[in-house]
Amino acid sequence: MPSVSVMWQSLLPALLWAAEWVQGNRNGRLSKAESCSPKKFQSLNQQNKLDLWTPMEVQEGLCVLIPCCVFHSNLHSSNGSVFGYWFREGADIYHDSPVATNNPDRKVQNETLGRFHLTGDPQKNSCSLDIRDARQMDTGTYFFRLERGSSVKHSYTMDQLSLHVTALTYSPELHIPEILEPGHPIRLNCSVPWACERGTPPIFSWISAALTSLGSRTTLSSVLILSPRPQDHGTNVTCQVNFPGVDVTVERTIQLSVSYAPQNLMISVFQGNDTESSALSNGSSLHIQEGESLRLVCVTDSNPPATLNWIRENLTLRPSHFSNHGVLELCQVELEDSGIYICQAQNPLGAQTAFVNLTVQSPLQLLGPSCSWSAEGLHCNCSSRAWPPPSLSWQLGEALLEGTSSNATIRLNSSSAGPWVNSSLSLFRNLSSSLYVICGARNIHRAQKGTVLLLPGQEVMKGKTGEREDWNLDPVRQWN
Repeated sequence: MPSVSVMWQSLLPALLWAAEWVQGNRNGRLSKAESCSPKKFQSLNQQNKLDLWTPMEVQEGLCVLIPCCVFHSNLHSSNGSVFGYWFREGADIYHDSPVATNNPDRKVQNETLGRFHLTGDPQKNSCSLDIRDARQMDTGTYFFRLERGSSVKHSYTMDQLSLHVTALTYSPELHIPEILEPGHPIRLNCSVPWACERGTPPIFSWISAALTSLGSRTTLSSVLILSPRPQDHGTNVTCQVNFPGVDVTVERTIQLSVSYAPQNLMISVFQGNDTESSALSNGSSLHIQEGESLRLVCVTDSNPPATLNWIRENLTLRPSHFSNHGVLELCQVELEDSGIYICQAQNPLGAQTAFVNLTVQSPLQLLGPSCSWSAEGLHCNCSSRAWPPPSLSWQLGEALLEGTSSNATIRLNSSSAGPWVNSSLSLFRNLSSSLYVICGARNIHRAQKGTVLLLPGQEVMKGKTGEREDWNLDPVRQWN
């Protein structure tokens, strides 16, 4: 069984190459730890030996630096220039071109020209290989050949490099502030820190519907200056990066979150059992019949979502009247529900209001006339209820009486309170012939009349109450 020290010595070179490989891929060059001293091979009693980290894996379009140390027993005892060559497995070293070499008189393969570089110095026992713009077609096995004069000509086919190039799975890094506000330009930085500057510089492109301009640019990053607007909320910004060395494109897309104050506040109404709403302009007047129901819906555009409140006569309505979505429910409205209703939308960035003037209308109702005789004469009463409030008038035969008046034969009194209007008529004389007494009520929407027939010496005969919207009491003559 080999001793622990011998086992450790056999593992040490591999550990060194691992450290060199990590460091080399991190900064693009070999570290000082890459010391290919012949002593470490001599200590293991190795004559012709090549050590490298294999197998190697790299994604297409990227770079990989492969640390490699080579030893030949006659290398430093021979004269002449030292040349190193990397060949594909199975190549004819005399007729096929290498993929990389430090021999200026030896042509390399067109497919690897400018991409495969022998960065190590064979005279210093280094055979390190730098591969840039890796392509999937580069996948394969490679061997190294060392030449110096006529005494050193050796192909290290027993210690070959296994290279595997995979598809590019990295994506650009795109950083953006969490909160964007209109009028405050921001800088979006798109970078590919995992790419290498030794390769063909990548091409950056941006896709956005927002107002943008290009900022600074480095080999591995690009800056986009974006001026967010409210309409940009929820839209996308895409950074595309193309690696022209392999014609591969990767991208990263982010969605913009723009914060803005409430805007485009709108009120719509559902009346009764309507399933379709009607939009109301700000300050509109809305008329509804007493006893009906309606829903006022307030919507706005904002981010973050605005809090919606309904206000009437400087008082915020109780939450039971409306939902969190700005819907105000008014069931079986009464005359007292008339007034100005204000919807207020507010978020931390501002507020906006809109209002509607609600008028509750009451249908016209006529009570009367009712008349009776007394010792003083005839007394008639008539009442009407409506909103807007109605007006009452009397007609005795062909004479029209309105308002309040009094003389020797007639006394007319009128009063009103809210939707109610009352009027009384007193007649201080006897009738010599039959007479119709008419009480009429009207407002801007409709009119009604009621009639009683007075016959000399008989009880009052009440006629029917009639209604027609175009009814008109034209004054013919005043009653004397």
